[in-house]
Amino acid sequence: MVKGLEGFLAGYVASKWVRRGELFGWVLGSIAMVLGYFLTNWVFIGLVFGASSDAAKAVGLTFALGELPFDIIQVVAGGIIGIPVTRKLRAAVPVGLLPHHAPRPTPSAAP
Repeated sequence: MVKGLEGFLAGYVASKWVRRGELFGWVLGSIAMVLGYFLTNWVFIGLVFGASSDAAKAVGLTFALGELPFDIIQVVAGGIIGIPVTRKLRAAVPVGLLPHHAPRPTPSAAP
């Protein structure tokens, strides 16, 4: 679910913004992923150790904080690799094949 939200946000922003849409989409998607992973790690580990106790909540928070740097590395690496690859692939695909690059119909002349 977190990855789906990340992809949706990144794709939506990239498709709507003309300038720097890919960059802003990546940033927004990255924030969603890191925050979503942090919250799910915290809650899930807390549930595993018994959510009602304060010690379990502390264990979940500690685990989530420990995973945070790796999640950040994941999104940075994804942006460094993904944005240039996306640009190259988009340039290589024929114009009419991608829906957002489909040629616009020309108005026909009235008889």
